[in-house]
Amino acid sequence: KKSIEFYKSFGMKLMYEYHGDDFSIYFLASNVADDVEDTTSRGNCDGRFGPILELTHNHGTEDDDDFSHFNGNEDGRQGFG
Repeated sequence: KKSIEFYKSFGMKLMYEYHGDDFSIYFLASNVADDVEDTTSRGNCDGRFGPILELTHNHGTEDDDDFSHFNGNEDGRQGFG
């Protein structure tokens, strides 16, 4: 929730959210004229021209001391060359 509020402070608006059993995803967009009333509709992101940010929350990671993020630059994990 803190991350969503952070991006909203820059003018982004929540377009879509989905809550699964073990994860949640949120899509935020900039340059949106009106507030989105129903954030459960995937159609809110269809045909958009402009940046859309996807945030994923893997439930339980906030309590897992062994959890770590990978940035794509670790040995054997390079995503870009």
